[in-house]
Amino acid sequence: MVIRHGVSDQWLGYIGDMTVSFAVLESFMQHLFGSLVYEGENDINFEAGDMIAAEYSSKKLRAVLVSVYRIRHGEDSDYKILRRLIVRAAKVDQERNQITHSVWAMDPTNLSVIIRLKRISRETRGYDIQREEYDAKKFEDFIEQIMTLCRDFMFLELHLGESSKIASRPWPGGFPDGLPSGLPGKAQG
Repeated sequence: MVIRHGVSDQWLGYIGDMTVSFAVLESFMQHLFGSLVYEGENDINFEAGDMIAAEYSSKKLRAVLVSVYRIRHGEDSDYKILRRLIVRAAKVDQERNQITHSVWAMDPTNLSVIIRLKRISRETRGYDIQREEYDAKKFEDFIEQIMTLCRDFMFLELHLGESSKIASRPWPGGFPDGLPSGLPGKAQG
């Protein structure tokens, strides 16, 4: 006998979209890290930066990104933009972890929502179960937030390349679908 969860394909689609979108965000941060450590025309430096970045957790990748940038360029205006992007990425990562590491349940009385349940135990509060309802709009807004952050990291990297603060290098496979190939503006923070 196979045991199956009761989460419908609609909701699994949103969770999958969020997961793939977050992987794209991590890829953008890894690419920026590789560009920061690249020092010339020797492609091995790209590969070395990419290899190192691939081994970092999302949290550690954010830390080394700002650290390497700060060592190379100080706390200039682009550093401040990067810091704001990193703060946004940390918030996205926190919510993504909540979504990924929770149990999901359907509410048979309201099929337009799904319920996130997370067991927690805290020294100060003891045992508790977090309960949060998600509807389609909440998932869609979160996924859009992730992809907007991807765009902003891309814009920052393109701006840093144009400013000669990093070496410009190709994006493996080109830009992800839905993201522009040009630089219409500077990264937003």
